[in-house]
Amino acid sequence: MNIGRFIIICLLTIKSYASTNDSSIESKSTQGMYSPMKMVFYQLPQSLNPTHCWLVEHLLIVQAVSQSLIRIDEKGSFQGDLATRWHIENGKKYTFYLDKHATFHDGTPITARDVALSLSQHFYPDTKSIVKRYLKEAFGATPTFDDNILSNLKIIDKNTLQVNLENPFPPFLKVLAMGNFSVYKNVNGKLVFSGPMIPKSYTDEETDLRGWELTHRDSKRKNKILVLQSNNFPQTYSLLKNNKIQLMLGFSVSDVLDESLSNGLRISKVNSLATSHMYYNTTQPLFTDSTFREDFGRFIQSEAKKHSNMLTKFSPYFLPRGVLSYNYYNSHKFNALNKSLLLQKWGNRLKGKTIKIVLMKRAFASEFVSSLKYELESLGLSVDLVLCNDQELMHYLKNPDYDIIGGRFMAGFSDPEGFLNSISEESPLHYGVFNTKWISDEIDSKRPFKSSIDRTEAYDSVISKYEDSWGSIPLFRFYVPIIHAKDIKLPNSEFRFVAEIWKISHDK
Repeated sequence: MNIGRFIIICLLTIKSYASTNDSSIESKSTQGMYSPMKMVFYQLPQSLNPTHCWLVEHLLIVQAVSQSLIRIDEKGSFQGDLATRWHIENGKKYTFYLDKHATFHDGTPITARDVALSLSQHFYPDTKSIVKRYLKEAFGATPTFDDNILSNLKIIDKNTLQVNLENPFPPFLKVLAMGNFSVYKNVNGKLVFSGPMIPKSYTDEETDLRGWELTHRDSKRKNKILVLQSNNFPQTYSLLKNNKIQLMLGFSVSDVLDESLSNGLRISKVNSLATSHMYYNTTQPLFTDSTFREDFGRFIQSEAKKHSNMLTKFSPYFLPRGVLSYNYYNSHKFNALNKSLLLQKWGNRLKGKTIKIVLMKRAFASEFVSSLKYELESLGLSVDLVLCNDQELMHYLKNPDYDIIGGRFMAGFSDPEGFLNSISEESPLHYGVFNTKWISDEIDSKRPFKSSIDRTEAYDSVISKYEDSWGSIPLFRFYVPIIHAKDIKLPNSEFRFVAEIWKISHDK
């Protein structure tokens, strides 16, 4: 079932547990007569600072404890969150009117300055944010500040914030709905939020796992949610089978699909803006030629098409359907290339060569991986296959010792700009080794766009050129797996970027 559209970028990960020494969170134990619901995630953030969060697992927590100016409802429409209403002039001036009754968890009122500081921190010189480039088109390439507040932001009064864009940016509201751009304040080194759940770091005595205890801000809802971290699938699945936890999220596609579910357990999925592609290192001798890259890529796509499943569905487009125009997808038809044709054209080039392929284990089904290795070796190649976890993948992203690398990527919003971090040379880490600076240069040369249609056509054109150069091999649409007890009710959040975990409940 669908429980959210997310996006967010998934190039990196950080140390995968919630540190009990995080100065922003106080550590206490769960007390009370209500049994908390326990969820185990493959990855949790070290800190809930929105600039430090990159993965969907991170944003699930951030959007549970914090608020943004606006959010997207279950019908895909914008709704007020901290802002009760907003006004747009000329596609460049946005005025947001804040809820006068909105308060942080400590009871203090939320002001326009709090919002302005939260947005501005993504653009500070020492920021760790990897989503700031999403607003490059809106705020310009070289932002300036006044009293630590981005010059594009103007505080009209304590409840009114005006945002002045350098250029019209159609997906601006979609960007603001991302959890990365949520609002918080820092009080004596402690982060204070305003969302529906109040967080504190937690160690569970029963499972010996660490993570976050989330308490409903609404005093009428006494139950708690424990969000814990483990990347050990057998251990976590054993806890689920023995009713020690109720839900596990984000584990390897291979582990989930290879497991025979018992005790009435079920598999659901997050329908997010995610892909699982492979990317070339075009500095390696075997892949300097674009014609060879295309034929080799089409051969791999032909194999991938045989291995669609409920969590990775074959989708031979760099961007998932619905992000670009119908013309883009209609003009990019999948053309298979079988083994005999590939050998006929490139047999001498392939024979006796060694190819190193690094794959993020969580992103690909084991059946596809083993079949692909077999087929590549049947071409006369020697295949050095490295299946790695998130930390190991980050090493290869920093040190491109490979011929081909593959992993998942999650865009933050349904716009082509949301997907370019995966290949952008401006991004601290990105997949593949391939010149992509020309993509930003070509888009920048066409700004400001006269209309949304002109903007869409510009991205259609530049992404088509990128695909034609075969810097990557588009393969799968990716769905984050969830295994849960049969009595767990997941919220219907088809149009949201992430699931609203505070609404997960026992089905009555």
